[in-house]
Amino acid sequence: MRVGLACLLLITGCDLYFTGGDDTPCAVGELAPAEQFRNPETGECVAIGSPGGCDGICGPCAEAADLALPDWGSCFAGCESFDETSCVDQPGCRAVYDANSLTDEGPRFLACWAIAPSGPAAGSCEGLDAQQCSRHQNCSAFYDDDNGFLEYAGCRPEQVKGCYSDEECGSSAHCSVSDGECLPSPGCDPGQGCPAVCYGRCISDNDVCAAIDCGPNSHCEAQCTDAFCGPVCSPNANQCAAIDCAPGFECVETCQGTDPEIPGCGICDAQCVPVGTCESVTTEAACLARGDCGAVYTGENCTCYSNGSCDCEVLEFARCQAN
Repeated sequence: MRVGLACLLLITGCDLYFTGGDDTPCAVGELAPAEQFRNPETGECVAIGSPGGCDGICGPCAEAADLALPDWGSCFAGCESFDETSCVDQPGCRAVYDANSLTDEGPRFLACWAIAPSGPAAGSCEGLDAQQCSRHQNCSAFYDDDNGFLEYAGCRPEQVKGCYSDEECGSSAHCSVSDGECLPSPGCDPGQGCPAVCYGRCISDNDVCAAIDCGPNSHCEAQCTDAFCGPVCSPNANQCAAIDCAPGFECVETCQGTDPEIPGCGICDAQCVPVGTCESVTTEAACLARGDCGAVYTGENCTCYSNGSCDCEVLEFARCQAN
């Protein structure tokens, strides 16, 4: 009776069992909730994981089954507490909007969510599905509210800095209102009598190569990694055609260092590198498959923002480099 009473007192949170009358106490059940991840298609937080919190107090801990976690952002990464402006400036977070495409209202800020663990990804936001959009911290996901259920409606470049006029963006940028964009004012919800004024975002006027002079036989390219672009001076011709590397080495274009006369510009040239290094990988898929390598892209028609991020209409795999 004494042993039975002891376990009855511990019954909350425990699955009871006994083994041959010894002193083994009851086993722990679910003491901690499973972690919650946000489904990028619906915006819902989904509990995924195995029972946790086993500390041995109630008996031996059963081994939790290994569960494959989805590439979804955590619902409790801290992003949810940010407003629109803070969210845009916060690494690892992305601003999410109600598209209002089912009504006559314009888009409005909905929430700040964490990006997927595989991010941040590089490249344009246009045409991405919900999962791919969630990997970009410089892309905003848009949803339509269908009777309380969110339905993914598209992906667009994240607003970096809000503005009403060009004067608010400084001398090297302009307000997208000048380009015809007309967004609702921040904090102005439908039905509140919003002012008849257009709100936009600051867009940089400077191409990353605008002020770069690479000299003869070389040209400037915008090369991007993790959505950040920078200028590099690349040879006009394939220099590897004239280079004969030793056995075990191969010739590839590498970009490293900076030219003291061109601040901030990386220099690309032909070098012999050991076969098997990141620099010798020639395809995007092979590069991304290696954890020690990172893909670099050449961007065309890039719009770069004040926080250093860029959106490019075209991104082409340029080379592979060590992380």
